[in-house]
Amino acid sequence: MEDFDIVPAVLEGKSITLHAPATEVFTKTTNLKAFYKELHDFLVDKKFKDTISPGGHAKMGEQVDAKTLNRTGDMFEKQFITIDNGWAKEIEIRWEAVKKLNSKYGSVTFNLDLVCRDMRDKEILDGNSKKVMQIGKWEFRNKLIYKSTIVEKFLNKVPIVKNSDTLKEMYLRNIYKDKLEEEVMIVFTKVKPGIYKIIHKYFR
Repeated sequence: MEDFDIVPAVLEGKSITLHAPATEVFTKTTNLKAFYKELHDFLVDKKFKDTISPGGHAKMGEQVDAKTLNRTGDMFEKQFITIDNGWAKEIEIRWEAVKKLNSKYGSVTFNLDLVCRDMRDKEILDGNSKKVMQIGKWEFRNKLIYKSTIVEKFLNKVPIVKNSDTLKEMYLRNIYKDKLEEEVMIVFTKVKPGIYKIIHKYFR
């Protein structure tokens, strides 16, 4: 973890953005439905959970509707907007999924932010049959955010320590720092590569 001191942010109870690149743009003919499903299945396999409580939200693939009580814990979807302009469609897809890491205090949140302003359906020959693909300029503004609640859930309850930021920092630096760094490395070595392998498969 060179040049990255995680302790101050954890001490202050802040979320830490580990991945938030500039807008990544791909122009590609792809199978949007297949991408949607494969990314969803990857997140479920890695034990990511929906951040929106079930109830009062729409099912996957539909715009959020407060009157529709059919959301389950693996939809991830915060927004799904599609606008038909006649010659093309505009889509905006936003997911938020959270995963507990090795400790009971650490978690990573994945925000999928995908926009396409000129999506068009395109028929492709696949052997003797045709399948419908989607062509467009795909813009990703994804984020991976780490948070540890070790201070608020543990250190703030320990006698003497809870009243001293200095003692809390000593605990984090001398006892818990390796755990924090291990969790961050899980994001960089396990979570991010898996997500981007799928994105690049369909859009690069």
